[in-house]
Amino acid sequence: MPMLPGVSCAGATKDMGKMLGGEEEKDPDAQKKEEERQEALRQQEEERKAKHARMEAEREKVRQQIRDKVGEAGRRGWSAPVSQPDGPGAECGELCAERLGP
Repeated sequence: MPMLPGVSCAGATKDMGKMLGGEEEKDPDAQKKEEERQEALRQQEEERKAKHARMEAEREKVRQQIRDKVGEAGRRGWSAPVSQPDGPGAECGELCAERLGP
């Protein structure tokens, strides 16, 4: 096979052992790195949960304000006005009642 300029195959023999089922080289700091990664994930999860707890507390505060406001309106006797339709088509209710009978 002809050699191509600028192409290096030096790493190919090192990786051949891994591909053929040989042992991988162990990183001496792999355990420490994994523990640090796990700790970072735990910390991120705690921060996320705290953020969501704050957001939910704020939502509940707004909900309670709405409940209080609606409760006051109910105690004061406020109700939505019931309006009868007027204008074109308003007599439809009357016409339908006449056609259908009592």
